[in-house]
Amino acid sequence: MAVAVASIIVLFALVNFVVDTQFQGYIGDRERTSYQRLGQSIAALYLESGGWDGRLLESLPHVSSVSGVAIEVVDANGAVVAETVDAKRKDTFIENIAKAVGSGQFIRDRFQNRVEVPILANNREVGAVYITPLVRPGQLEEDKAFRKSLNSSLLFGGVLAALVALTLSFIISARLTSPLAQITKAARKMEAGDLGHRVNIKEKDEIGQLGEAFNNMSIALQNHERLRKNMTADVAHELRTPLATIRSHIEAYLDGVMEPDEKNLQSIHEETLRLGRLIDDLSELAYVESGKLNLKKKKVDLALLTERTVSGMRPVIEQKELVFDLKSKGHVMGDFDEDRIKQILVNLIANATKFTPVGGRVTVEISSEENQALISITDTGTGIDSKSLPFIFDRFYRVDKSRNRATGGSGIGLTIAKKIATLHGGTINVASKLGVGSTFTVILPINSGKKLKFTKPA
Repeated sequence: MAVAVASIIVLFALVNFVVDTQFQGYIGDRERTSYQRLGQSIAALYLESGGWDGRLLESLPHVSSVSGVAIEVVDANGAVVAETVDAKRKDTFIENIAKAVGSGQFIRDRFQNRVEVPILANNREVGAVYITPLVRPGQLEEDKAFRKSLNSSLLFGGVLAALVALTLSFIISARLTSPLAQITKAARKMEAGDLGHRVNIKEKDEIGQLGEAFNNMSIALQNHERLRKNMTADVAHELRTPLATIRSHIEAYLDGVMEPDEKNLQSIHEETLRLGRLIDDLSELAYVESGKLNLKKKKVDLALLTERTVSGMRPVIEQKELVFDLKSKGHVMGDFDEDRIKQILVNLIANATKFTPVGGRVTVEISSEENQALISITDTGTGIDSKSLPFIFDRFYRVDKSRNRATGGSGIGLTIAKKIATLHGGTINVASKLGVGSTFTVILPINSGKKLKFTKPA
């Protein structure tokens, strides 16, 4: 409405400015042409009669009154032959009008628009007719009526435009505010803790995109809240078990029920080690996710690094009597943080070994394609069900809800491994089928864009 009203005011002022300048100029040109014709008519009558006919001179006042002009006729010597206003009188008609408007500017304006028509006989000037307008151009009643109708039309158009603008503003505001109000209501419900609330916006424009983004945010927040609650429960569970064991042993020692011999103390020692590992995992996770982890990249042969890592884990593999295959398509050189990549390998290979039954097979394959290094770890273990697969990299997520220590650790290792791969500009994908086995694929970019010195993996 404000824009519409401002536009109408500007348009009104512009039209009136044009009328005061262009239109009045047009009227002035038109009147001067008319005065020119009037003067030519008087000159023609003089030439036809061979002189000034008394009846013609007597009719000049009537012509002057009808035309709104002062007429003055002079001979070849400049002597006044006839005039409709006596110029010799101090109190002339023009001066009386000038006094009425209160300014001598009126006389100057009149004589500025004065028209002179020479009277020629045999190519010799025998006199002249001077016609002076008594009214400003555009000040006739007809001109005033035109301007009045123009202003009325502008006013009517302005009111109509304001009504149209008001109608459109209601339609547009309703279209905008309705979904925004829905989003605001949903946001307040989310603020109150209802993270499951969604908005239903059918538009495909920017508002619809906002609604879609809001729903995605709501889903993400709901997932994070679920993970937060699960993490709290998981940390409590991970801490409760070793603490309960340590507490029961100490109480048994204090009550004299159990002797603090080497075997019993060893049990307490194992539980303290479990607590230490959990705290180390939590610290590692916090450090990795804080963004403070600086990768110390150098040229590393990924195939050689994998071979060295597998060699260090041979005792665990042999203990479970697994068939272990290491396949490599030659050297795979790249820019990596050796220690962090080894951390990924240890975690994935340890998981494959842990979840593969005795006599099973674990295959590690290293290859490269399109400036990417690929490490694939495949096992013939228990596999992961389709419902658990999307959450396998979430912190503290365990496929085995009973959290049996024999079937998994704290549930942080895969989260850290995925984060390290992401920091290298890569990722870890997983494919699994329950009862068949799992395949974890580490994808890492080979080049970092910097020239690094090659060193053999430790």
